[in-house]
Amino acid sequence: MYVSFSCTACGLRFPCRGRDSIERCPACKALLQRQPRGWQSLHLPASAPLRSVRLIADSIRSLYNVGALFRTADALGIEHLHLCGISGSPPRDKIAKVALGAEGSVPWSHHPDCLQLLEQLLEAGWTTVALETDARSQPLSSLPGSRRIALLVGSEVTGLAPELTAAVDHIIHLPQRGLKCSMNVTVAAGIALHALTDGLGLSSGTSPQTGPGQ
Repeated sequence: MYVSFSCTACGLRFPCRGRDSIERCPACKALLQRQPRGWQSLHLPASAPLRSVRLIADSIRSLYNVGALFRTADALGIEHLHLCGISGSPPRDKIAKVALGAEGSVPWSHHPDCLQLLEQLLEAGWTTVALETDARSQPLSSLPGSRRIALLVGSEVTGLAPELTAAVDHIIHLPQRGLKCSMNVTVAAGIALHALTDGLGLSSGTSPQTGPGQ
């Protein structure tokens, strides 16, 4: 159960657990007023994803970002999280702080060489897709449908190495309208994974049976 508190002096309003004992405003230290009505978080029943989706995270420096990827993967029913290169892996406190337990519910593995992993997934029949701004990249909505997709994301600083983008079946990007033309890797991955698991805006065609980079 959660309740709202409001400050009698500065007007700050914020939610807190109903069982917590708090009397003073965290901003100005004035007395707080507890609102009479409480609420509980609503958990909707889970629905199965329309296709098998895996996430490949290559050399994600921030452990907090790794934790966020675990949490997103759990929320969207991602089949497996592949951590590659210098990406941190559990058990780590910073990962656990953001993952909120998802590091224990999402199957994961660590791979020293992302390129070798891509080759293994291609041989196993997975359609590999890199999320990257590239001269060859196409909007996410143009990606052909496939029953088994492995999405590759990489470092926000360096991007994906050329040998990785050359090895995948498709390269996609998220059309953007701002000045920075940049998103946090966890935000971008979440948008793409949601579209992939639900099939939103994707082409109805099947993935072509072509070699890497085609």
